[in-house]
Amino acid sequence: MDNQNKQKLTVQNPLWILLSVTIPQTIFLLISFFMINIVKSQIEQKTLTNLIIIGLITISSILFYTIFALVLKILKKKLHHIFSVILIVSNIALVYVIVLITSNLPRSIPFWMFRTDDFLFYMGTFFLPSVIYGLLIGIDFFVNKDKKNNLWINFLIAILIPTTWYLSSLLFSRFVHFPDSDFFVHFVIILFIISTVLFYFFIIRAIVIFFISKSKFSPILYNILKVFFALVFPILGLLLNNLGDKLFGLSEIVSIFGDFSHRLFYILAVLNGIFLLIPNFNNFKLRFFLFLLKSLTFSYTVYFFLAFFVFLPFAIIGIIAFGLGFLILTPVVLFMIHFNELKKDIIYLKEKFNLAKILSVAIPIFLIIPSIIIIIFYVEKSNLTKTLDYIYETSYILDKKRNFNEKLFIDSIENLKKTKENSYRLPFITPIYKSVVFSNLILNDKKINYLEAIFAGTTLFKETKNIQEEKVKIKDLNYTTIYNEKEKLYHTKIDLVLKNNDSFNSEYSTKIKLPLSSWVGDYYLVVGDKKKKALLVEKKSALWIYNEIKNQSRDPGLIYYEDLNTMSLKVFPFSRDEIRYTGFEIVHINPIKLEIDKKIVNCGDNYKNEFITDENKDFIIASSIYKKKLPIINKPIFYHFLLDHSINSRIDPNYIKNLENFIKEKNIQSNYDIYVIDSNYQKLNNTNELRSYLSKNEPKSGFWVDRVLKGLILKNYSNSNYADVFVVITNNFNNVIINTDISDFKLIYPYSDYIYHLTDDNKIYSYKIDDFNDNKQINDIISNEIVEYNYENNKYYLKNDINDSIIITDSKNDNKNIDENLLNQCVNITANYLKYSYNPDLQKKYFNDIYLASIKNRILSKLTTFIVLENEAQENLLLEKQKKILANKKYFDAGEEIDTNMSEPPILIMSLVLLLFIGFIIKRRFKIKN
Repeated sequence: MDNQNKQKLTVQNPLWILLSVTIPQTIFLLISFFMINIVKSQIEQKTLTNLIIIGLITISSILFYTIFALVLKILKKKLHHIFSVILIVSNIALVYVIVLITSNLPRSIPFWMFRTDDFLFYMGTFFLPSVIYGLLIGIDFFVNKDKKNNLWINFLIAILIPTTWYLSSLLFSRFVHFPDSDFFVHFVIILFIISTVLFYFFIIRAIVIFFISKSKFSPILYNILKVFFALVFPILGLLLNNLGDKLFGLSEIVSIFGDFSHRLFYILAVLNGIFLLIPNFNNFKLRFFLFLLKSLTFSYTVYFFLAFFVFLPFAIIGIIAFGLGFLILTPVVLFMIHFNELKKDIIYLKEKFNLAKILSVAIPIFLIIPSIIIIIFYVEKSNLTKTLDYIYETSYILDKKRNFNEKLFIDSIENLKKTKENSYRLPFITPIYKSVVFSNLILNDKKINYLEAIFAGTTLFKETKNIQEEKVKIKDLNYTTIYNEKEKLYHTKIDLVLKNNDSFNSEYSTKIKLPLSSWVGDYYLVVGDKKKKALLVEKKSALWIYNEIKNQSRDPGLIYYEDLNTMSLKVFPFSRDEIRYTGFEIVHINPIKLEIDKKIVNCGDNYKNEFITDENKDFIIASSIYKKKLPIINKPIFYHFLLDHSINSRIDPNYIKNLENFIKEKNIQSNYDIYVIDSNYQKLNNTNELRSYLSKNEPKSGFWVDRVLKGLILKNYSNSNYADVFVVITNNFNNVIINTDISDFKLIYPYSDYIYHLTDDNKIYSYKIDDFNDNKQINDIISNEIVEYNYENNKYYLKNDINDSIIITDSKNDNKNIDENLLNQCVNITANYLKYSYNPDLQKKYFNDIYLASIKNRILSKLTTFIVLENEAQENLLLEKQKKILANKKYFDAGEEIDTNMSEPPILIMSLVLLLFIGFIIKRRFKIKN
């Protein structure tokens, strides 16, 4: 029976074909089909036919090996050694052909459209298991356990292969002129592949011979090997990888392996080495305890084995170039040593414990480190979600409780920055981290800067106006305006002829101010000789793909809202003297005047609607003509003093003294309050409370004015007896942190266009609330002239100027059946967006309403974008990205890069293969000796 089991469980067992060929190559096929399907419209028919043929060949190969394995298993036959040659040659040939075919894909298809730039590199991860398995079959045949095998001859041959390549490269580079032909290139590549296979054949054969050797020197050599491969080489490899740029200037070479600079890698390397070097005890309790320690760090060994598995074919290059390629082999040898030590422990422990009990303890111990990592990731995800929910999805009620860890959140943001920069990349771990913590999405750089400013007190980058002269200008502008009596809307169609007057690959970019009572209704761009109508899609997805395509000089154009009053139009690219055609439609309630690159467009002739409301009567647009009919009122000013208590503040007695002088001079008495602000805030009633608070609390984090400002604007929007003004008290106004969406709140804050800065030398400066670049010194603070509108016993206040104003009532109506009339739909989209902006805790509900109404009516909203793309492949990728954005939290972004990494499928494949391998061997292959 034992002999029968032994026969079943050699490397010639056909079940290994399923693990080394069927599973990984099937997943490779599925991923390849998915990626090719995205870009198939851009592939020439001949290349597409070749891809289909190679796909069919791969499918046939998988089916052949799978059926062959199952038949042998049913017949209880072993694999013949000739099968190793067939397996190796067929799979290498298949990979070679795939590389040749994919190299003929059109250059117009950038690799970012494949969702990864590692496709060809990580393809080896799917095919390498079959090649390694073929080598093992061959080695198993050629290693005769009954006869003496020469370890050193095999090792010497393995060393001679890279040495020969190195010497040949030196010789031929100096004395031989290489022929410039495809045949020679292919010949060299094939020769290199053959030599690489032979290198691994002899190096693995040498290791196998060593492990089965009966020589009296084997224990000594084995212990020497353990010292080097279990302790010295792992630490040396970590040092080389992490400090190679400082020690040898090798940063460009070694960075490919990942960032293993965290101290835990060194700690685990040392502990793992120590556990493996401790002599085996002849005591069951001590031996069992040591076995558990080895099981614990085996996950560390397994990780590096998987991480470096894909680099095995390149070890020979490392040996040729630096003589350090053997370090790439360290994880493989360490894995064999570690596995062998566990095997010997199990054989010893089996005398007292059965295998089931041993494994029932060892496997949970093995999973401790991976489990801790995953738990840490989920804790970090929970904290990240709580923090971002507080920032972006929490009501602006000022007493909202916080329940997150700021320091842990900053650590998460730092990790995200590193993964975006590729400076922090751990094979397998980073993709899992990004998937678990960030749902495979990211936060854009602007958002990261905002969050760091809040919690770490870093500098908030202020947007500056681009003063660079635009080279692309409007050559001609034509427009037509008609009024639709049924819709009660004007329709203005504007056609632009754009010309690049100078540089190559220029972009046309302009911003157009729009009244609140107008909406963008359509957009087109001429691509080649075809007039393409825009897609209307989710905004983040559109901006992501526009930036990606710009890097490849293709033909995107788009229109989106920067804020409710500003439309942005972009078209790219323009070559020298190129002329391009684009246009859009504006629907508007009343006549409007647009300025497009200093060209004036007057749309409409007379006012049709002075007062517009939505179906629910909870949103009103009042024109300037209607506002003239409302009574002007005067309200006393209420001062909100916002005091900087961030780590960047410089608090001194002058602050309080100046504040007291200001209160006295203005004779404010009780018409003020004080907010001491860092990343949180504390409301105080007078300067005595302020002195007490400052004496007990140290400054921290950033000066996050945003939440306090928005909360007070919303709180005092209606029925307020005062005109609220905001006075910032800080040594540096650049410390102020306010998000760019403050422009939405400006619409319901009629009392002033500015917030004010009381300096430490008692001067007052005004800063435009939505543009801090617009600032000046003033002598006094005054509020705007306002008018009063009464609705259902509530009073609302509007700025008395020539612009449209909005009124958001306290109506409790929630009519889902909005009239299909386009005007009602347009007003409802704007109304819902403002509810979305003012009620972040209800954003999910309003987002869906806005998005669906925008798409249905082809009316641009703040959350959608009109975009024209060059081809179907780009459109498919855009729609795929949009699905991911719509399915996740709205504060995440599509990002500056493709987020799906090819490292993830290998994690599943290789982990599954390895775990099955370990379980299979431990359970049934061990030769148990008494």
